Amino acid sequence: MPAIFDCVFQNRFAPRISLFEAKSYVVGRATTCDIVIDHPTVSRRHCLISFQDGQWCIHDLNSTNGLTYLDNRQQKLHLEQRLVFQVGSVTCVLQAKTAQELTVNLNRRLWSQRQLRSLQGKWRTTNDINALLPALQFNLAQILGSDRCAVILLNDRRELALATDFPGWLNPTDFDGTSTLINAAIEHKRPYVVNNAQLHQTLKDRNSVQKAQIKAAFAYPIELDGEVIAVIYADSLESQHYFTDYDIDLIDNFSGMLALQLQLKTLDHHLDELSAAAAELAS
Repeated sequence: MPAIFDCVFQNRFAPRISLFEAKSYVVGRATTCDIVIDHPTVSRRHCLISFQDGQWCIHDLNSTNGLTYLDNRQQKLHLEQRLVFQVGSVTCVLQAKTAQELTVNLNRRLWSQRQLRSLQGKWRTTNDINALLPALQFNLAQILGSDRCAVILLNDRRELALATDFPGWLNPTDFDGTSTLINAAIEHKRPYVVNNAQLHQTLKDRNSVQKAQIKAAFAYPIELDGEVIAVIYADSLESQHYFTDYDIDLIDNFSGMLALQLQLKTLDHHLDELSAAAAELAS
């Protein structure tokens, strides 16, 4: 039976790797390992994941910080269906998957790509981004498997603009998302992700996080000519949810298409202004 291995960093999108029974996988910090975990608590060759006697097993390779399961150090772990354990101090998830389930995952990826192409086709037929926001947010939430999602436009002063159909839960006077992530993404012009807000040193005590019981969240800035013009925000309230590197690949594609559309909108606005000025001069 195949399996999926996720390395759930607190502040990074989780790398996801498919494992197959015919191969064994060395996990460690060294770049020569089959699964590389770049973290100081992980040994160069930390553990071995292999399929033996009909089940997946994880063996410690005499690592410094070991394997931990339910706060107890283990020399060997066996996978039943889903196993959450620590390699050093890094949380990892190993899940058994049938070939049919892997096919479903692949079909979901293909569906997500089709959804993005469909959105791109809709953008070509309208210049009104605000009118498209409800569909954008709904489709993104479906693609990401998140509970809530918003495309947040910034105004000329780099403030969050209340665009058409702005989600009520993002109202600045009663915000129950993680504005810390959104502001950090705007300021530093890079994506920010938290895969367990309930344990995050900065976020765990925020009223907004506790009020909505946010588990995972990310904010992804969209730039045009070196300036952030929008932020994609998504969060999940599900206890076992986290955002993976596949999610960031989808958002990369989506943000590129959205940036192009916003650039065309800006050009149309400038052309309208030039036309109005020319008409005024002609009169």
